[in-house]
Amino acid sequence: MNICFYAPIKNEERYLEKFVRYHSKDMNENDCFVFIDTGSTDNTLNIIKKLQDEGFNIQLHPFFYTYKQWDFSAARNCVYAKIPKHIDVCIALDIDEFFKSGWRNKIETIYEKEKHFILSFKRTEDCSEEKEGFFFVQPRCSIHTKEDANWKFPVHECLIPKNNLVKHIVDMSLESIHYRNGQRKRNYLQIIENCVQSLNESSINSLYSQEDFLHIQYLYANELFFAKQFEKALKEYDKYFKQVGLINTDNYNEEFLRNLTRCYSRVGFIYEKLNNYHSAFIYKGLAVGTWPCRETYLSLCVIHFQVGNILEAQKYFELGLSCNQSNSYEIMSNYWNPVWLDQLKTTINNQLKGI
Repeated sequence: MNICFYAPIKNEERYLEKFVRYHSKDMNENDCFVFIDTGSTDNTLNIIKKLQDEGFNIQLHPFFYTYKQWDFSAARNCVYAKIPKHIDVCIALDIDEFFKSGWRNKIETIYEKEKHFILSFKRTEDCSEEKEGFFFVQPRCSIHTKEDANWKFPVHECLIPKNNLVKHIVDMSLESIHYRNGQRKRNYLQIIENCVQSLNESSINSLYSQEDFLHIQYLYANELFFAKQFEKALKEYDKYFKQVGLINTDNYNEEFLRNLTRCYSRVGFIYEKLNNYHSAFIYKGLAVGTWPCRETYLSLCVIHFQVGNILEAQKYFELGLSCNQSNSYEIMSNYWNPVWLDQLKTTINNQLKGI
C-alpha cells in the first residue's frame, strides 16, 4: 500500500517540520507528501526546501485560484488532483494534526479488505491554548482510496464518495490529535455568508443538492453562533429546523443526527444566555431526545440546577453519569472531568438536603 499525505498549506512554520518528520517514521520510499501553498508569508517554504534537501519525498505545487470567492474544498480538490498515480490511499490531515502510533497498520488492515473506501476516525480537538484544559472528540473523515472521493462545501469541507460502490468505514481505534493553537483566525463566517448570498446564482446552484443546501444552512448558523451573533444565529437555526422538517426521516443517518443535536444544544445555550429558560429547556430537551448521551443529559442537568429544579437536576446528572463515551455525539472534556463532576454532585447533594 502506497500512501500520500496531502494538504493546502499557508503559514505552517509552527508544525510543518514536526508533521513531516513524525509521520515519515511510518512511511516507505514510495509514499509522499503533496502540498500546495496558498500564500505563505512566514518560513513555510524554506522549511519545505530544507526537508526536500534532506531527502523527504515532498511535492510542492503552485496554487492558481480561479473562483470568485475562497473555498476550502476547492483548495483541497486542487492538491488532491496533484497526487501521483501510484498512490493507493490518500490522507488529508491538517498540518497541526498528528496520528497516534499504529496508524499505518490500522489503515493497511482496512485496505487489505476494502479497495474503495472513505474512512472516519477519532479526532481529539486540543483547544488547550484557547481555553485551558479543554478538548472535545468527534469523528473525522479525511482518509480515502484514490479516485473515490471529492471535497465539498466552502468551509468545514466534507469528503464525499463518488459513487455507491465506495464504502464508508468508521474505525474509532484510529486516532489523531488536532492542536488548535488559537493563533490563526480564519474568517469562516464571511466565506459561508458569501456562499449563502450566491446560492441563487446558477453557476453555484448547480453544484449543490437539497441535502447540500441544508448542510450549508447548518454551517452558516453555526458560524454565527461561534461569532456570538446570537440573535442572527437563532433566525438561521430556525430556517435550518424548518428545512429539516422537509427531509424524509429515512435519510436521517448518524451524521445528520449528530449535526441536528449540535444545533439543538447550541440554540439551548443561546436561550440560556438570554435568560429565556423556557426556550432553553425546550431545545436542550430536543437535544436529549435526538441523541441521549452524557453531554446532552448534563447540559440539561445544569440548567435545571440553575433555576432551582434540584430533583430534575439530580435525575439528569445520574442519567448522564450512566453513559459511556461511545454514546456521545461529541465528547466534551468538562463532562468527563472527575473534579468537575464531583463538584457538581456535591453541589446538587447539598441542595437536596434543604428540600
